[in-house]
Amino acid sequence: CRHAYHQDCHVPRAPAPGEGEGTSWVCRQCVFAIATKRGGALKKGPYARAMLGMKLSLPYGLKGLDWDAGHLSNRQQSYCYCGGPGEWNLKMLQCRSCLQWFHEACTQCLSKPLLYGDRFYEFECCVCRGGPEKVRRLQLRWVDVAHLVLYHLSVCCKKKYFDFDREILPFTSENWDSLLLGELSDTPKGERSSKLLSALNSHKDRFISGREIKKRKCLFGLHARIPPPVEPATEDGAPT
Repeated sequence: CRHAYHQDCHVPRAPAPGEGEGTSWVCRQCVFAIATKRGGALKKGPYARAMLGMKLSLPYGLKGLDWDAGHLSNRQQSYCYCGGPGEWNLKMLQCRSCLQWFHEACTQCLSKPLLYGDRFYEFECCVCRGGPEKVRRLQLRWVDVAHLVLYHLSVCCKKKYFDFDREILPFTSENWDSLLLGELSDTPKGERSSKLLSALNSHKDRFISGREIKKRKCLFGLHARIPPPVEPATEDGAPT
């Protein structure tokens, strides 16, 4: 970008003239512009390594942020390693140690892209670990799968009700591997439909069917358009 930086004004501190002979220095802003990607940042190559080094420190004071009661948003709109704005329910991970939220595009630990509202991860950021991020997928139940799929579809399609056979089941089947369902991933194709349908019909506190509003019984929506709740996990990632 050809911008010049004082050594101590860049985070992390920029190298002095003569340091790192034989290599060209790239600033934090340019490293992030190149390395961040939808679904997760670069994991290999020089820019991936440079990004990991940049991510060991934050370009803002974490302790100075003013958070809401649920620690979901802060008044300064400063999140992640990049310091940019964000919304916790739109493809972000929360560090279990510092509780800051991080963009999917800035993380280097994900094997699959996030769905909207998917908080079924145990994540630790580079700053807290002093090195590469650590992430662990938590075990989902069928009610969680149904809730997550409906929430993701409602955000993407901006509507409340979805047809089970035409929208809910096809989306789940097409994204089966990306959902990272752990023990549920071995469920035979022929049983997935009945498991999902049972979850939708038996959790009336979360889901509303078309039958209840005098529409087609194969329509389902969320009572409230909020992400699925995440219960505390055991050592193996299963909910308690």
